[in-house]
Amino acid sequence: QLMHFPEWQIGGRFIYLKDTATAGDIENLGLQGGVIYNLDQDLKNSVYFSLYLGMLWNKEFGNSAGENEEVLISTLALGKRFSLKDWGVTHIIFSPEVAFQNSHATTGGDFSYEQNLEFRFLQFSLLF
Repeated sequence: QLMHFPEWQIGGRFIYLKDTATAGDIENLGLQGGVIYNLDQDLKNSVYFSLYLGMLWNKEFGNSAGENEEVLISTLALGKRFSLKDWGVTHIIFSPEVAFQNSHATTGGDFSYEQNLEFRFLQFSLLF
């Protein structure tokens, strides 16, 4: 939360995925930074808009693995936070959102652009 603008926040995200695909193993690692605008000053129970920008590094392992990629990602989201204080949890907030994500691969054989509409129902935020 910014001192003179209580509705605004600065946030960060760490993205990690380790999975198996037909070509072999996949490991994705990413970092995003962004701003959040809350429609209410009660940050633990507010509707919010967010914009995040960052990088994602995709690696494939295995016999038929493709090229590793560096991906620029941007995410625009609308969400609602719900405090879990009634359940005895003070700093973890349930925060489902609908997000539009745009990605642009910067390395590899081709330049690729991709857009996704994501419904993030099982998402939690950590607020202090």
